[in-house]
Amino acid sequence: MNDDTIPAGLPDWVADNLAEILSWGPAPEGRECFIPGCRRDASLNGLCTPHRQRAKRAWHPSPSEENRRRRSKS
Repeated sequence: MNDDTIPAGLPDWVADNLAEILSWGPAPEGRECFIPGCRRDASLNGLCTPHRQRAKRAWHPSPSEENRRRRSKS
């Protein structure tokens, strides 16, 4: 790589590693929810807010829901 391809004003560490940095490719466009077919932006744990709330209820049911589950299994 020659000095003509390096834009002026870059920090020295960028100029020194420009070939590697250019090999990284473009940054990801956005963080979408991991659920297939969901087009919402992910907020936490790779899930959108509605899917995160649904997962949270499934993983940590409230005491009232836990009693309902126990009764239905009997």
